[in-house]
Amino acid sequence: MTAALRVENLTVRYPNGVVAVRGLDLHVAEGEAVALVGDSGSGKSTVVRAVLGLLPPGTIRSGRVWVGGRDVTAASGRELRRLRGTGVGYVAQDPYGACDPVWTVGHHVAEAWYAHRLRPTHGVVARRLADLGVSAMRRHRPHTWSGGMLQRATIAAATAHAPPLVVADEPTSALDADLAADVLRLLRERSRALLLVTHDHATAERCDRRLVLHHGRLVDAPCPPVERSRAKEPTKGQTGVPVVELAGVTLRAGQRPLVTGIDLTIHPGEIVGVVGPSGVGKTTLLDTLAALRPLAAGTIRFAGQPSPPPGYVMPIFQDATASLDPRWPIWQTVAEPLPTPDRNMAVRLLHRVGLTAVDPDARPRHLSGGQQQRVAIARALAARPALLIADEPVSRLDTTAAAGIYTVLSEVADAGTAVVVASHDAKRLASLADRLLRLTAPL
Repeated sequence: MTAALRVENLTVRYPNGVVAVRGLDLHVAEGEAVALVGDSGSGKSTVVRAVLGLLPPGTIRSGRVWVGGRDVTAASGRELRRLRGTGVGYVAQDPYGACDPVWTVGHHVAEAWYAHRLRPTHGVVARRLADLGVSAMRRHRPHTWSGGMLQRATIAAATAHAPPLVVADEPTSALDADLAADVLRLLRERSRALLLVTHDHATAERCDRRLVLHHGRLVDAPCPPVERSRAKEPTKGQTGVPVVELAGVTLRAGQRPLVTGIDLTIHPGEIVGVVGPSGVGKTTLLDTLAALRPLAAGTIRFAGQPSPPPGYVMPIFQDATASLDPRWPIWQTVAEPLPTPDRNMAVRLLHRVGLTAVDPDARPRHLSGGQQQRVAIARALAARPALLIADEPVSRLDTTAAAGIYTVLSEVADAGTAVVVASHDAKRLASLADRLLRLTAPL
């Protein structure tokens, strides 16, 4: 029987000298689901790029990779383009980056056919999206979708041709627990073989086998246990001018009502968690707090004023990759909010968020998704804002790195900054926040 995926003695050295994968052997049989688990920066995304034939120019690679019996390492560019989609489906870690912002999400799914000069049969795109619970918005553009909703659309595109192998890179990081379970079930049902790349050991348990990647090598033992960040003591009797106040606020996405009648007051040093299922309006609320979205109804005040001064609010966007300038070294991105570029300060902030081993002169494309997210957090901290807005700031991070980021956010709040964090993971967020605001879908 032909293996869906066979990797033999794969070693990958990037042009900057970093050896991301060392002597990797990996096998996924037909009908099997295998989880590749590892911390951020362990080499998981490099394995994905090698399987898809997408390693950047100048990369030194040794070893062999076969997908459905076809040798990826010896394939031409034209052969690789034919392979992607029909021979191997791909669910990207960054659902926003996977979509063209100009086209509708329905067109994004239809691209699975257009890319191979085919035309989808009538109604097939709508049916595929309906199976994942998101067909009603297929004519909307990606920026109107939540990250979790868009991730489901990407899964519909990746499985369109029932390829022998589906590679899913953190496919459930932006989903609440119930939706994540549904998506993994659908991935297994629709994938003839599945390689699931994740930092979440609990997610990996849903697969037939679990392989742990550490510093580019497979190891026998799981990653060390995590020491969770301590919750702050709830703040009582807050006085003084609130950092931000919402009164009678109604939020909409286009013409679609999301949340009505929000009354919320946040004081300096307070951490407020915003929880709720994917698509309920968490990101819309955070955009409103960051003065990036007009209100449908109600009022908002920043320290008593109708709009915030520059640097008063700093957002950490859910789509960290798109928020980083691909042309800049990461230290320059972190230093962007400073009055004058300060490389030393930027490096200290990178160390503060756990990026001690990353080259400050590296470009975002050289970093993993989780590392890119920590760069975005460091940039927000550089401004020393009165209000820090964080949208799913640890969704791409392994549990160890996530606990470290929550510790940083707690320290920021202890220094007087108000922090608002949105997440679908209420249990984890409860370890950080002083109080939780739960959003529910409108009736």
